[in-house]
Amino acid sequence: MISPTSKASNIGQGIVLNSSIREDWVTGIDATGRLSEDTKEIFLKSVENINNTGVLVLAFLSTDIEILNESLFCDERTRIVVDEILRFAEEVGDASIILTGNYCTAMNLVYLLWLAEEDRRASEVYLVILAHGVLNETLQIHGMLMHGENNVAVVNGKTLEHLAKKLRIEYLNRLKFVYLPFCNMGREKRNLR
Repeated sequence: MISPTSKASNIGQGIVLNSSIREDWVTGIDATGRLSEDTKEIFLKSVENINNTGVLVLAFLSTDIEILNESLFCDERTRIVVDEILRFAEEVGDASIILTGNYCTAMNLVYLLWLAEEDRRASEVYLVILAHGVLNETLQIHGMLMHGENNVAVVNGKTLEHLAKKLRIEYLNRLKFVYLPFCNMGREKRNLR
């Protein structure tokens, strides 16, 4: 369930791609997070009524992680994007799995993609991820923010490759569409003026 945070935001300020990396954030192969115990059950219940021609929409809405004391969901524009993602999942998907909060781990993401590849009830998988993006060129750290084991995880290609090897994923033939709207709302707002 998606719910707005209790903090009011300054909508005019916007949220920008951030370069601040906190010391307790994990990166690289340490940024996998935990596999939720019920991930497989969620997947099986979601796809039980589709046959080999169905479309599965996976949406990871990592909107609750705070940067500079604001979560993505504090920004009105993010709530509009979330509404559009939910509409997309409803209109395009024969089945949808929408994960929020602590379910938004790299391990859950890759595991669900692996299940979809192995199960074969869905002929196509559409992936939508809404997350903060970070880029710190000095520390050479970049990626999207998801949940780690007990902290924030900066998930990037290195993290996903590590998990793909761990799960022995060679190809994701069913993955047809990936949408990664990293939050850079401040720049978008400036461009609209």
